[in-house]
Amino acid sequence: MTAHVRAGLRQEVLDANLAIPQVGLATLTWGNVSGVDREAGVFVIKPSGVPYEDLTLDHLVTVRLSDGAVVDGDLRPSTDTETHRCLYLAFGSIGGVTHTTAPSPGAAPPARPSNTPSSARPSPTSPSTP
Repeated sequence: MTAHVRAGLRQEVLDANLAIPQVGLATLTWGNVSGVDREAGVFVIKPSGVPYEDLTLDHLVTVRLSDGAVVDGDLRPSTDTETHRCLYLAFGSIGGVTHTTAPSPGAAPPARPSNTPSSARPSPTSPSTP
């Protein structure tokens, strides 16, 4: 059950996953990164429950984009796999997905659609959103 992915994709996914705790985006195993190879019809994702410090290329799981079936890997893919798959299917221009659960709460204003009238958009110097 082997899937061929573009050269370097698995290493990119590993490196991005290893960066999650290094930059403080998540602790324990509460985050994951995936990368897609659209030509091969698959994406590579971190497995569920593997601590970042133990994660290797051999742990990564390859999942078929069309139906979510595991096509390479011995471990169970992240519990967020279906979310990653849906994002890849919905947005054909993205090449990777990162999901983390921050170690501390935070907030960000909601994004406004680009068709929002400019009068309703905050100015770059405005301290608040209308």
